[in-house]
Amino acid sequence: MNKTIQYFFTTISKAGRGTKMLKLVCISLVGILVGSLYTVKAKPACEAPKELSFNAYVSEWGKPYRARFYVEYDKPNQRVVMFGDERKGRGKRHREFLFLHRDHVGYDVNFEKKTCVKFEVGKFQPFEVPENSTYGGQFNIGGPQNTVTLQRWSLKLDSGREFLRQDMTLRHCYPVSQFLADVNNFNKSVITDIFDLTVGIVDPDGFHVPDLCRQGAPGLSMAGSITPDANFAMSMYTHTLYN
Repeated sequence: MNKTIQYFFTTISKAGRGTKMLKLVCISLVGILVGSLYTVKAKPACEAPKELSFNAYVSEWGKPYRARFYVEYDKPNQRVVMFGDERKGRGKRHREFLFLHRDHVGYDVNFEKKTCVKFEVGKFQPFEVPENSTYGGQFNIGGPQNTVTLQRWSLKLDSGREFLRQDMTLRHCYPVSQFLADVNNFNKSVITDIFDLTVGIVDPDGFHVPDLCRQGAPGLSMAGSITPDANFAMSMYTHTLYN
């Protein structure tokens, strides 16, 4: 690269007075070239660890019902699995949402009804605070001798329809809570509270496609778009209420 720049300036210096305009053009081109080489893509304001396991409550604004999920999050492989922990009996999960973004496929599994809906999923969105977010300050939760410092960030998303507020820990950028608001219909806003977080994948087998979703399974069906329940769950990390 340095030799290329030297060549430009050598050529300019050898040019006659009648080539003043050529000199200016060449200098401008060199400036653009050098600037582009040193332009670095802005990093997110805060990035969570690449692998996480945690529990979460997800609820719609104004509704008494809260869905509880156990989540395994794998950023390197662009996959997320969520197990619904609402139970009619003890100790048995009845719902699973599996999102395999690298394969562009997702599954909505209902173990009680023995059904599986297969659908297409879009681009993977990691747990992070986008670089254009607005910093809202920091605060502590807990009490004396036992506090955790959180940072608050907010952002109006590109769709213009959604507004995101996130609370992340100051250290390590662990997600704690988020509020995803529909600016046109506040009652469709989604609140997520995350707890019992562990760094790493606790159960890698959770990412295996369930037998109910295998080709030829009697309960398998195909959908042209993501199911409403799966989209509700996925909003936890995609920060998108509508697809």
